[in-house]
Amino acid sequence: MTESQEEIQVEEAPPIDDSQTTLDTLRAENDGLKTRLAEAEHADDNRQDSETILRDAQNENLQLRSKLTAAARGDAIGRAAEQLGVPAAMARMHAHKFTCELDSAGQATITPDPVEFFQGELQRDPTLQAAVDALAASRRSIAAAAGAVELDTVNPVELLASLDRNPARKTRFIARHGVKAYLELCDRARRC
Repeated sequence: MTESQEEIQVEEAPPIDDSQTTLDTLRAENDGLKTRLAEAEHADDNRQDSETILRDAQNENLQLRSKLTAAARGDAIGRAAEQLGVPAAMARMHAHKFTCELDSAGQATITPDPVEFFQGELQRDPTLQAAVDALAASRRSIAAAAGAVELDTVNPVELLASLDRNPARKTRFIARHGVKAYLELCDRARRC
């Protein structure tokens, strides 16, 4: 190599300070890229977590709304049945005929109105009316056997039939009122 070639080679080689500056610049850029990558991954994870949380909240909301509509429908049917004297088991058999809508505040609207529905069913269905009558008779006989009502105000045939169907109730009646009251009830029932 000649001296002019050596000068050219020396002049073409990058200075050491430029290499260090370039290296520092690349390292700083890499650190920045790593930071942005971590932020992007963190944002993606947060978005996925948010979507999962939202999905879970929506599922929970649907489950709660479903439970609330079932409970509100059951409560409305139960209250209507109690009000009209319909046996609870028979009222629950009609539960599928009712719909329940919830407003944004969670207030339930039952369609059709359970009281009106059961009033119509009582007029239309003799089996339901018979069940209502039987339940009322049973309640009256329980009240008479327990001494909650005067024996003179109770239909003796109805009370005697109820007592004969339920030996435990008959025993309670005799224990509370005595054998004489039971025999008088039998006599009154025969005269009716």
